[in-house]
Amino acid sequence: MKYLDELNQQGFTFIRQAISPDQLKDLRQIFSKLEKKSGIRNLSQKFPDALNFIENKCIQEVIQNGKLVRSLLFDKHSQRNWQVDFHQDLTIAVKEKHELDDFGPWTVKEDVHSVQAPDSMLNQMISLRLHLDDCDEQNGALKVFPASHLQGKISQEKIVQLESETHSCNAQAGDLLLMRPLLVHGSSKTIEPTRRRVIHLEYSFCDLPQPLQWCSHA
Repeated sequence: MKYLDELNQQGFTFIRQAISPDQLKDLRQIFSKLEKKSGIRNLSQKFPDALNFIENKCIQEVIQNGKLVRSLLFDKHSQRNWQVDFHQDLTIAVKEKHELDDFGPWTVKEDVHSVQAPDSMLNQMISLRLHLDDCDEQNGALKVFPASHLQGKISQEKIVQLESETHSCNAQAGDLLLMRPLLVHGSSKTIEPTRRRVIHLEYSFCDLPQPLQWCSHA
């Protein structure tokens, strides 16, 4: 599949206009009356209808046999504006803490246990980022270091020393960005006072070692 080939080589790829205009309109309507926050956790349980778009054929080809393990909404706007330093997504959310080899360190945020997972597991995960608004360098588009996921886990000290050119993942509303967790990425503050809403879903294609269990409300 062309999407997965580029995803594996570069660490990211786009499915342009992955959803229909009507689906996009419905999603915007779902979130239109919400208080402007920086984000929402546990989207799959709080707003299950917001995830109906994953039934689209092109998306199903990517996530088939995968398990949804995290669902978020990011909402960057003039009142909630922040910068994200370049980093890798190293943690997974689990139900309970159990000390296992290759898993750690552990953290707890909003009563959810998170742990850094081994490369072998992170390499079998995909993040999907559906854009509900047009997004470019002016309103916080994601910036990535192409192919950086192939280097495995990189220390923060080495991340700031990366010399390859960054790529801005500019998107139109309805575009779906696929990326590997180990891809180095970050974003700037919004310069223009426009919203940048992104539905962020994480899928795993491997099982957790017992007795670890995925958190059901991440």
